[in-house]
Amino acid sequence: MCDEGEFTVANGITAKIMGVGTVMQRIPLPNGKERDIRIQGALYVPCMNKNLLSVPQINQSGHLKVIFDGSDMHIALKKSKKVMT
Repeated sequence: MCDEGEFTVANGITAKIMGVGTVMQRIPLPNGKERDIRIQGALYVPCMNKNLLSVPQINQSGHLKVIFDGSDMHIALKKSKKVMT
């Protein structure tokens, strides 16, 4: 296992990053279908029992953006503004 550093979550707890890579995630679409998206720069943090998603990192990715609509959150393609989830 490698040591890629640490990060701190909102409550101040620090966790070790044991790897960085690309993951594929299947997400549900508004029409009921599913789509696989590629998440680059994902951090592997074994002590976390939940997956966290960084809104700023998605928005800075170049091709995706996060949109908040009331209590809903959607991920859309930047160029076409097509909602992916």
